Amino acid sequence: MRSELTEFSYGYAIIEELASQYALQAAPILPNLIQEGHLGYDVKLNLNGSLAFLQFKLAECLVRNTAEYSNVLGLPYYRFTFYSRRRSPQHELLLNLELSGQDVFYVAPAFHRIAQLNNFYLNREVIPNSIFLQPTTIGLLPDDDDHYFLFNQLRHPVFCSEPRGIPKEAISSQKFIESISRPSSEKRSHASNSEEMETLLTKIKNSILDSKNTRFWKNAGQTFLNSNQHPIFQIAYLARTFLGLETILIKT
Repeated sequence: MRSELTEFSYGYAIIEELASQYALQAAPILPNLIQEGHLGYDVKLNLNGSLAFLQFKLAECLVRNTAEYSNVLGLPYYRFTFYSRRRSPQHELLLNLELSGQDVFYVAPAFHRIAQLNNFYLNREVIPNSIFLQPTTIGLLPDDDDHYFLFNQLRHPVFCSEPRGIPKEAISSQKFIESISRPSSEKRSHASNSEEMETLLTKIKNSILDSKNTRFWKNAGQTFLNSNQHPIFQIAYLARTFLGLETILIKT
């Protein structure tokens, strides 16, 4: 059963809940702000915070007895897909970004109906009813085939194609909140440190250039990066364009 949600509406609900309860330091650095950066939005950014990167996923709800892993998870259960390595190096890029010391998460709803989103949104319960998965929990994809992440509403997570159980705590919203709420002194890069942001920008550029996305880099990356944008806007642009990530600035 396909999700009734859109990534935009779900992502908006997550970000607003973060902003209202967990002290975002600035507006989410979304593509329209990046494209309009020449208007001076970077000057208005309060940079006393750290970056977090979110990759929103919509999960398909499987309800039939013929579902392949119903004997593992019961019914219903949810499934989202990782891009195969043939199609995109996204997962590897996200993994490298996390290994560089950044907060990086796949974020998916443990629900699929608009009525549920409305109820959770009004009660500020979208985050508790979502899962947050770090790329390092999965590690490198083993081959070029499609792979899936499965979970049920009891948050029993499994990575497939060969089923591999994952600790329930690894996808909890509590772990996510604890991670992004760590004091800035415990994090490897801080938005107010221009040298650290330049280092992170260089790492992201090199990671993209080392991937199979070189032709896209030539078409979409260089024009923007030849401008005098603040490093945070350049990071957010690259994260969105090449990694499919939304970038938020967390007060720490």
